Amino acid sequence: MRFGNRLVSSPDGWAQKVRQAAPAGTERWPRLSIWHDAADPVVSPYNARSAVAQWIAVHGIDPVPDLDVRIGPHAHRLYRDTQGQARVEQWITRGVGHATPIDAQSGCGRDDPTRTSDFVTDAGLCASREIARFWGLLDR
Repeated sequence: MRFGNRLVSSPDGWAQKVRQAAPAGTERWPRLSIWHDAADPVVSPYNARSAVAQWIAVHGIDPVPDLDVRIGPHAHRLYRDTQGQARVEQWITRGVGHATPIDAQSGCGRDDPTRTSDFVTDAGLCASREIARFWGLLDR
């Protein structure tokens, strides 16, 4: 986790691993929301970059993001297929470390704001809410 998996040298090689593991005839692939902190001390950011490259190759979509924006210190990239459907998104957070980002001010991500945890960090960004939006479970 710390050094990143470099056993397969290309996104197409990683995509081929997914296709080989899937049941024969699989043509639909899941949407993927990838979250990682730029300075995660446990899991290398290389893994996030590799996962994005792998899944855009699996989906056969352009590696240039259709959306590349900053929300505060955090970066959000979105990759769409040829029909305009969002298939892969990547969030690179800052100041979160190896934790799940929440937005304590809005109450998103924590039911008890007095509780603290090494694995939940108030980042002014709620991963749960953003993932639900990406999956179409919430309105934009």
